[in-house]
Amino acid sequence: MCRLIDPVAGFVIPQKWLARSGLSLPVLKRRIDSGLYALTASGTLLKRGLSTGTISAAAAKAAVLSIAQPAAEVSILTPIGIRVKVHTTSAGGWASAQKPRSDHSKDITEGLIFEAEASEADEIQLSPAEGIGIVKKNGLRARYGSPAISPEARWSIEHAIEEAVHTIGLEGAFVKLSAINGATISKKTLNQKVGVFGGVSVLGTTGFVEPWNECLVGSAEDLAETANRVALTTGRTGFKYAKMYFPDHSTIVAGSNLERVFRKAEGKEMIIIGLPALILKWAKPDILSGFKANTVQELFEGDPYAEEITEALTDLRTRTKARIVIINRAGKIIRDVG
Repeated sequence: MCRLIDPVAGFVIPQKWLARSGLSLPVLKRRIDSGLYALTASGTLLKRGLSTGTISAAAAKAAVLSIAQPAAEVSILTPIGIRVKVHTTSAGGWASAQKPRSDHSKDITEGLIFEAEASEADEIQLSPAEGIGIVKKNGLRARYGSPAISPEARWSIEHAIEEAVHTIGLEGAFVKLSAINGATISKKTLNQKVGVFGGVSVLGTTGFVEPWNECLVGSAEDLAETANRVALTTGRTGFKYAKMYFPDHSTIVAGSNLERVFRKAEGKEMIIIGLPALILKWAKPDILSGFKANTVQELFEGDPYAEEITEALTDLRTRTKARIVIINRAGKIIRDVG
């Protein structure tokens, strides 16, 4: 029996999913191991996208490499250790890379182009420029007033620059990174609502974009239905630490579909674990009403034990009969209700 693990989602793919695909095991293994495909409960392979962090890293790496000679394709190490190849256009210290299409039906940044300009320097320096947003509110991962680049995306970009520098034998490089029409595209996203202005956010916990659509949500429901013990989480940070804290539970990423996936596991031994925003919004949709906080994250960080927060978590515990565990991005458990 072939045991295949989705390297991005981190779960063992059920045998019935493999059988429904109609593809040979070697073909399935090659596609799944690449990280670029997600197999769903129906046996359908969905194409994952690449994050803005991965595409930024590709543009930066190609720009540095092109100081020596043009690069039409670069290999990028994602934050979860999977390498992907990205097509680039480059020459003379300049490069561009475009975010490719995927099976994510609502990926607003699909097609976004990142450009990078590179020059030789004594060390590695990254300078975010036009089209990349600036954080103007507290409660986000990047500090107030800094470019909206997540730690994982920054690591990926700087690692890519470091690889390019070593390849062509430089001590370092100065890289200016821009997002073409980033300010316009960002207005279609939730950036301004969460406090990022003037451009797009450069993100990517895994380096990939999940192909969230009805088919993938159905797969999460299938996993919830068949598991004995469930750790239900909202995203990659929750997934990572759920695996560490509760290895005897089946960890399922539900995204913003917590209620829907929960219904398939209702009555089972369950832990709901993750960052505060989506969990608290699920517990009490109007939790920000009457507060000056711009985001749920900001409200939670202000006082994790505030009466309104405790009341929302207690109500969720009562409604779901699940243990509720709220963590921060470093994996520290801040609230544990259950």
